[in-house]
Parts: sequence; structure tokens; C-alpha cells
Amino acid sequence: AAITNMAAKSIEVGEVKLGVTGVEFEPSTQSFAGTASVAMGKLKLHGVKTKFELKSSVKAGQLHELKVAETVVVPLAPSTQLKAKAGVGVKEQQPTYDLALTVKHNPAGGLTLDVTAYASGHGPAQTVGGKASAGLQVDSSPLLGPRSTTIFGATGKVEATRPGHNSPFQTEGSLTLGLSASF
Repeated sequence: AAITNMAAKSIEVGEVKLGVTGVEFEPSTQSFAGTASVAMGKLKLHGVKTKFELKSSVKAGQLHELKVAETVVVPLAPSTQLKAKAGVGVKEQQPTYDLALTVKHNPAGGLTLDVTAYASGHGPAQTVGGKASAGLQVDSSPLLGPRSTTIFGATGKVEATRPGHNSPFQTEGSLTLGLSASF
């Protein structure tokens, strides 16, 4: 059963936000899962944001997953940021890792751009890839009401995976065209 009626999912103390998500507890099977996070708002030096997460789950009284992750967001220029995320842990008695580096340019209007490179692994299985998204963001207020925007865009993705260290990588790619509106 999920614990969903918590009084607060996060608590903010100044620029620090403590959060808890995905809490599940089932006494009959001795199972528990949840994620706790600590996020620090804009650090006084350069507007840097950081978030630390600790995720764990126990099934039938045994550790199923334990993961720690850190995310850092650095502003590079107006409307442009660099985001780095690194996580390590253990899942189903196998080591895991997740790494991602993203550059995002998202002005209030005009061209948006999001480029990400990532790598992850679970035991001997590995995945490396990259994703790029671009879009044209336009003001849709005359058609959809105040503060509405529409984005015409495309996302391309290339990913290589392999089930083990001695296996060759298998590569696949995709291109998605889209339209989104917020109002």
C-alpha cells in the first residue's frame, strides 16, 4: 500500500527543501520503498542549485535497491543552464550507475534547445546515448488565452545498449516530431 495521505511531501526551510516521495510500506511482506531528497536553492555564489537523493527499497526483509544521486544545475547565461546528474547504487545485488549531462536553452519565446548525453549500467548491462530536442516557442495568447504558448519541435535520440561486458553494443535511433500547447 502506498502512503499517499502524508501531511506534506516536502518541507522548506529557507533555501533548503527536504522531500519524501514514493513511500510504500507493506508489513505483511516486510516491504518498504521510498525516496528522500535534500535540495538547496540558489547558492549565494552563482545561482547554483543542488539536490541530493537517497532511494531505498526492501522486499521480503531483504535490501532490493539502494541508490544515492546528486544533481547540480549551473546557470551559464540568461535562459541557459548546465545540468549534471550522477548516481550510484545497488539493485537486485548488482551495482548500478547513472550519469547525465544536459545543456538547456529555454527563453520565454523563440528557439528552445536541449542536448543531453547519458550513460547507465545495471550489473554487466550498459547503455550510452544522446538526445537533442529543438523547438520554436510562440505566444498563443490570441488563440488560446492569456499566458499560453505553443511549441513546434523535434527530438532525435541515439542509444547503444549491451547486455554484458563481452557483448557488442546494439545501436538504435529515433526522430520524433511534435506539437505542444500550454494554456
